[in-house]
Amino acid sequence: MATGIRLVGPATVARFTAVSVAAAKGTGGNANKMVVTVTLSADVQAGTVTADAGRVFKLDAGAWTQPAAAAPTVAGSQITLVVNQDWTAATTYQVVLSGGGARPILDTHDNPLAGFSDEPAPPAGRGRDAVLIATFTP
Repeated sequence: MATGIRLVGPATVARFTAVSVAAAKGTGGNANKMVVTVTLSADVQAGTVTADAGRVFKLDAGAWTQPAAAAPTVAGSQITLVVNQDWTAATTYQVVLSGGGARPILDTHDNPLAGFSDEPAPPAGRGRDAVLIATFTP
């Protein structure tokens, strides 16, 4: 009663979240590049994914660096970022997707991105950035 947290029932599930991230070596026109794919829980409204809505960072000598990357692309429920590097060793990377701020990523029902799938849902109409950290192993 003192904090009032979750006294009215269980937490609701966010409508639109990031589900998983994976990196793979590019092929064809993306040879010698890394292709990072984020899968979301619903189809993405492509026009809301701008050049700064999705960013990839790489852990390099204990510090985050931002390698050059093409603007993110959208196909259904996936956002793909192509990094202009060929990772030849195990590489820790981070993907940041915009769910808040002035231009959040929206699904096709106008729901803002609400973080990662295992996070509690924010209040209706509010988004949350999704920060996903993973390791690519060649």
